[in-house]
Amino acid sequence: MTGPTRGQQRALVLLALLSVVLITVDARGDSFAGLRSAARSVLDPAQDGVTTLVAPVGRFVGGLGDLNDSRRRIDELEAQNAELRRRLREGELTGARAEELRRLALLAGQGQFSVVPATVTGLGPALGFEWAVTVDAGRRDGIRPDMTVVNADGLVGRVKDVTDSSAVVVLAVDPGSSVGVRLAGRRVHVRRRPAGRRGDRGVRRPGRAGPGGDRPAVRRLQLAGPGRRAGRRAAHRPPRPAGADGAGNAEPERDPHPGRDADPERDAVRTGTAPGVAVAVAVLVAVVLQSSVLARLPLPGGPPSLVLVLVVAVGLAGGASAGLATGFAAGLLTDLLSAHPVGLLALGFALAGFVAGLLEADVERTVLLPMVVVGLAALTVGLAYLAVLGLLGRQSADGISALPATVAYDVMLTPFVVPLVAAAGRKLAPARR
Repeated sequence: MTGPTRGQQRALVLLALLSVVLITVDARGDSFAGLRSAARSVLDPAQDGVTTLVAPVGRFVGGLGDLNDSRRRIDELEAQNAELRRRLREGELTGARAEELRRLALLAGQGQFSVVPATVTGLGPALGFEWAVTVDAGRRDGIRPDMTVVNADGLVGRVKDVTDSSAVVVLAVDPGSSVGVRLAGRRVHVRRRPAGRRGDRGVRRPGRAGPGGDRPAVRRLQLAGPGRRAGRRAAHRPPRPAGADGAGNAEPERDPHPGRDADPERDAVRTGTAPGVAVAVAVLVAVVLQSSVLARLPLPGGPPSLVLVLVVAVGLAGGASAGLATGFAAGLLTDLLSAHPVGLLALGFALAGFVAGLLEADVERTVLLPMVVVGLAALTVGLAYLAVLGLLGRQSADGISALPATVAYDVMLTPFVVPLVAAAGRKLAPARR
């Protein structure tokens, strides 16, 4: 860790004082309403576009935690649906039954005879091979053998066998069936033998639609030299003083890359606006992703702070000055898009980027140090944020309970963000000291 220069110290003090002034002014009144509105009007289109693109992904991720609840809910709905279908079938059957009984009562009134209502409970031959059905009325209901069975559409058959609670009815379509009828006040028995299946006309078979029945529910060292002999001669030569030729004259400095033409533009240190523009674009992208994606994820605890991780990564890769400037700008933009006083996160992010830049960590060779730095930065900034809000008489929506989750999420983002920022820093400013 290296100490800051005087210029860095002056910049740090100046930005810290500016942040305190901004916090004080904004805490006394909404003095930055115009700046907040301008910042939102610039970033809102980008946020809306990103939200539209990632909304399906967000809904998918959000639904992963509700898979068990959704399965239970689906099972409950399926059970309710089955129950409603059963009730609907029962209602339809009850309605059909009521209509059948009404018509049967009308038929009984016209024929001046008593009727015992019954329902088919079984199909198929119960005795021998007759066409027969079983009904739920028996001896205790007054049913006797050889009684005629009718429905509202006409003749059904004849009772052949009776128990206490059921009776077997041989249908009229059976070739060997016979029924009794009443004609003109006299009771006569008519032997009826339908030929084959022609007698089915006008009689409803059990389980078929039509008159006369019910439907049942059923992942070397490179040696330089012209050759072996020259190498042997060179081995016996006395060492030549550095910077002198064989005659003792001063020897000009050799080009470390012989055979390549000198290019002042190529060999010069890359300075200018490219690194600054890249950092500004990265900050804007991080702010948009923070508000449009990360803040909407249904994660337990508080959301991760991608902007803070980016600030620490810029400090580790670019030094204290870069971390200080990036932290202040990113924090100020986040303040303008939030409801807390302006300058609060600007001060916290600036201090985090400045301290990270003083460490001069080689992020390519170590992974643990950036993660520790990000974790400490997230914890410190979070505690300072809550403390300042408390001094101002305000409260955070999540409070200190969401801070451990936020710190953990920031540490998880570190292996993805810090190496990417370091690689971009090497490409844009390879000769930075």
